[in-house]
Amino acid sequence: MAKLDVSARTIQVNNFDFHYSAEDFVNPESFDSKDRRMNRAWVIHNSGSVLAIVFAEYYAYSDQDALDEACDSGKLDSLQVSDVELKDYETGEHSPDGFPEYEGIIHLGNASEPFDSQGLDYFTVSADTFRLDPVIMAVIENQSREQAAEDLQDCATETEDVDGYKQVWRVIDYLRNDGVEHGKA
Repeated sequence: MAKLDVSARTIQVNNFDFHYSAEDFVNPESFDSKDRRMNRAWVIHNSGSVLAIVFAEYYAYSDQDALDEACDSGKLDSLQVSDVELKDYETGEHSPDGFPEYEGIIHLGNASEPFDSQGLDYFTVSADTFRLDPVIMAVIENQSREQAAEDLQDCATETEDVDGYKQVWRVIDYLRNDGVEHGKA
């Protein structure tokens, strides 16, 4: 069972402390504690140093999805292996197709790029664990507001009703200004 120390921004799991910050969250807009199937977060770390915290985006979200999401967001860049470095990971054996085999390499992300996996590990916790951290909840709220504003902006460009267009832009302004309506006394 994970325990959160809000004052130190630490997740305590099995006598280990994993320090995190607001920058570690990959997709805070996916935070959802209402749907218990999606109430999960992956804490991805390299030998104990938290690199990313990824919330489930849909109910069948898997470990591979979380690793790919962290990779595509740039959180695992420090573990990416260049073509030159990749030779150091070769085992000396080749696949039946003639390709070299590697030890300690995992291919991640949309581009299936090589990453050093020797210290890479993860564990899952309930997304509710982070509900107690006011800074993280503010990040989640800001991300959600911005996503809602972007969605509304897309709708605004499609409307032909002038009054509807103005109303949508007032809501967008409201969302982007932390719930403060401008131009009103």
